[in-house]
Amino acid sequence: MYRQETNYLIGTALLAAVALEFAGLVIKLGPSGKDSDGAGGFLLWMFHMLVTTILLIAGLTAFGLDFENNTAVMGAVIFGNVIKELAVLFIMIGREGPPRRPGWVRALGDLFILFFYCVGYTAGWQTVAWAGNPNMNLLAASYSLPLMITYTVCSLLIFFMLYAPLRLAYVYSGENVTRRDRAVSAFSLILTAVLALSPLFDGHTSLEGALKNPGGADKLFLNGRKLESLSPAIGRLSDLRVLHLGFNRLTDLPPETARLRHLEWLDLSGNALEKVPEALFSLKNLAYLDLHYNRLRTLPPEIGRMRSLRSLNLRFNRIRDFPPELGELAHLEELNLAYCSLKTFPAPVLRLTGLRRLILRNNPLKEAPPGLAELKQLKEIDIRGTGISRDRIKALLPRVRFLTN
Repeated sequence: MYRQETNYLIGTALLAAVALEFAGLVIKLGPSGKDSDGAGGFLLWMFHMLVTTILLIAGLTAFGLDFENNTAVMGAVIFGNVIKELAVLFIMIGREGPPRRPGWVRALGDLFILFFYCVGYTAGWQTVAWAGNPNMNLLAASYSLPLMITYTVCSLLIFFMLYAPLRLAYVYSGENVTRRDRAVSAFSLILTAVLALSPLFDGHTSLEGALKNPGGADKLFLNGRKLESLSPAIGRLSDLRVLHLGFNRLTDLPPETARLRHLEWLDLSGNALEKVPEALFSLKNLAYLDLHYNRLRTLPPEIGRMRSLRSLNLRFNRIRDFPPELGELAHLEELNLAYCSLKTFPAPVLRLTGLRRLILRNNPLKEAPPGLAELKQLKEIDIRGTGISRDRIKALLPRVRFLTN
């Protein structure tokens, strides 16, 4: 899964997809007598331009290009893509019939568009709508049926907005379309939508349901249930990978939680925790931990035992004590300390050499320590609402990107 990191293979695939699709459109497109220059066709073309722009920006970002600090380059990319899309629009409305091509050329055009279709679908839907984040799972809203229905409808709209433009070459190919073709097309669209949304419904929404097949339960969503305690039976779900306990009334976790040896993602946000539950320090595979909106005032030295952590969210806590052991989290890539009332920069953070994203938003910090320059992997930082100047950060980390949303 592309995570906005430098990856030349993915960058090449994304840029090649856009180029090959244009070649495929030149081969395939011709007016079909279906008012291709009407409102429907124009809207479809607009969404197609949006999708290809997303792919171009994602592809160049994968090559390491920072658009926030290169607005002129971004403008040039968008302008160039608009010119290309205007050429596509001209092809759609400018011919008197479907282009006559040899069979092997038409097959090659189909192959080009198929490549774009696969890459565009993955980059568009899987990255924008899913991105491997369990918070996007529709079962995370299962505590509220109206909310779940709303999220489902929104997910469908996003799917069709990203999916429909990928079919541009076949909607306006100029080829005769029979009722059977339309039926097959409609069936494939419905089937694709079902397959696209089905992962967003993967998981359990009750501990009792998960315990009916403990070995097959890998996601459990118990958020928003007003839980004051978690049953010790949770320890029986030995294969659990995702556990969402956000926005309950928990003050601790049972010791049996330590048995969840495969747990990778844990959300404890919006609870009443005054200390980090001791059971968490035994979770060797935990990579994502969300503790925001709790009552934490200190982090224990045992935090250094959580060596697999890649993301730690502590925002909206009033943490005063950051133990030196925090700096031992060598794999930590994202640290969120927003709204933590920090008056001094936490020294252990300067030892997190693998850190790529640091959120310090809305803290009464005045200075950025010189040691910040040692965070060579840091790509993004948020200093909004602090007294730290951008110039100071740029002097220490010339290539860092400032988050603005």
